[in-house]
Amino acid sequence: MRRYLLCLAVLGVAACEGGGDPVDQAVREISANYHAQAVKDGTISSPEPVKTAEADKALVEQMIADHEAAIAKAREVIATSDDVQLKALARRTITTRTAELAELNARR
Repeated sequence: MRRYLLCLAVLGVAACEGGGDPVDQAVREISANYHAQAVKDGTISSPEPVKTAEADKALVEQMIADHEAAIAKAREVIATSDDVQLKALARRTITTRTAELAELNARR
């Protein structure tokens, strides 16, 4: 809603100035404002994500679930596939994900 009101305000001002198409002018001004906010001292900046212990724990829990799912899928591939290369990839997946899963479980 705020962006809509800003667009209307910019359109109104641009229309009063009489310089070119008001819609094009508004788009240029909004784009310039966003660009100015994103670029500080010649580098593009973005807001830093808030890091909390709860967020870290949630990430670890999600990674554990993802690794467990990957291991289960790899076991399914080994049991059902006829593709030798795919089975080899599944075995490597089980090996690496199992080791990573141990590290993740240690962080719980």
